[in-house]
Amino acid sequence: MPSLEEWLRASWGDFCRRWLVLMAVAGVGGAATLAGVLLPLLAAGLAVMTGADPMTAVGLGTSVALALGLWLSTWTQAAVLRAVLFEEGAAEVLSSSWALTAGFAWVLSLFLLAAGGGFFLLVLPGIILSILLVAAPVYQMSGEAEGLRALELSWARVRPRFGAVSLRICLAGFVTLAPGWIPYVGWILAPLWAPFGIVATARLARDLRDAAPIEEPPRLKTLVAGLCLVCALGVAASGWGAVRTYRA
Repeated sequence: MPSLEEWLRASWGDFCRRWLVLMAVAGVGGAATLAGVLLPLLAAGLAVMTGADPMTAVGLGTSVALALGLWLSTWTQAAVLRAVLFEEGAAEVLSSSWALTAGFAWVLSLFLLAAGGGFFLLVLPGIILSILLVAAPVYQMSGEAEGLRALELSWARVRPRFGAVSLRICLAGFVTLAPGWIPYVGWILAPLWAPFGIVATARLARDLRDAAPIEEPPRLKTLVAGLCLVCALGVAASGWGAVRTYRA
């Protein structure tokens, strides 16, 4: 793998070269997500004002808003990642990412559920799993693997270099968040700087692929299924506990 300095320099070069496209993609996707959430709620409000049943109108409007918000925000994330991985213009990125959103959503869901299950197992396993599986969305969006296979590739390539990858992820997070800590202007700089974390992670995933391109990944079906079950049970137990606490 490249040294830490080489990885940072390459990530910075990718960020500068693709910044305008990243901002355009994020802006369009963010606006679409906002519209997808607000318009159904506005329609529900208008329906109530014209005499529709409030429970039906608000319930339907909220359901549609949640569904559109989740889909469009996932499409935006997929488009931003594709803008990093491919030398395409903003319009082409947004168009090509639309058809890949379902696959990206599946990989992202598996990643979040598996890591979430680890966090319910006393936090540390969740941190370790987050690092082991961090490259999975990149391998999915690049077309190298789909679904569980993307998680398995990430695991196989990160595990032998776990310390080096952990250091790079921590550094990428620090560099991404640092501008937001600047007094007075941090809130302006933070959104403009935010894609750097995605750029650095994508560069790291490609470095891992180049370092071990043919390594046979392990089979993680049973492990991921178990972690997803733990996450679901943990969320259910947390919700049940919250309800009991509220009632008390």
